[in-house]
Amino acid sequence: AAVDAWTTALSLDPNQYIWRRRIQQYGPRLQKPYPFYDWVDEARNEIAARGEVPVELGVEPGGAELAEPSRELAAVEGSGVADLPEHPDPQGRIIRDGDSGRFHVTVETAVVPARTEPGGSLRLHLIFRTEPGSHWNNEAEPLRVWLKLPPGWRVDLGVKEAIPPPDAVSDEVRSVEFELVAPGDQSDGIVKIPVEAFYNVCLDDGVCLFRRKDTQVEIHIVGGH
Repeated sequence: AAVDAWTTALSLDPNQYIWRRRIQQYGPRLQKPYPFYDWVDEARNEIAARGEVPVELGVEPGGAELAEPSRELAAVEGSGVADLPEHPDPQGRIIRDGDSGRFHVTVETAVVPARTEPGGSLRLHLIFRTEPGSHWNNEAEPLRVWLKLPPGWRVDLGVKEAIPPPDAVSDEVRSVEFELVAPGDQSDGIVKIPVEAFYNVCLDDGVCLFRRKDTQVEIHIVGGH
């Protein structure tokens, strides 16, 4: 919602510096003028060098907030699940989260910028949260996410994972980000990209489960043909 609001506001007043920077902050590396929060570590080091203790942040910057700008996308291309040596469920037999009547993990998605043109780059954000009574199981495989790309689309890496903390179980919010580039000949309209996430959770009663969550992301293409 915030990305949509910034994009709409910028379209109404393209001279607004802050709105443009907010979109770039969470957008793809190909559109970044500089890393937005690399100064945090530098400031901490300078504070410590003065013999003082840096204030602990409630939320550490990460992902798109720390990403360096880039003029090239190291990407793989193709249809089907991208750049994937071993898919955990090629036949779709793993139980989907929610099939038993209870959801263990929820996912939110955001695409920055909210709209792009053919050949344009964008950043996909996926935010995962455990539901009450369910917890990340960090003694098994980490949360991993696969994309199924339409033909001609490129991605920086076709499968990504969220690195877990050292605790056996935890409840932190986990985020995964992908950088995508649309084909130069992509038509106007909405492109739907399937997302497949796999994760391990443990319940309050000690039962541990391996679950799959399928969702899709809608990308709005404008200025094509």
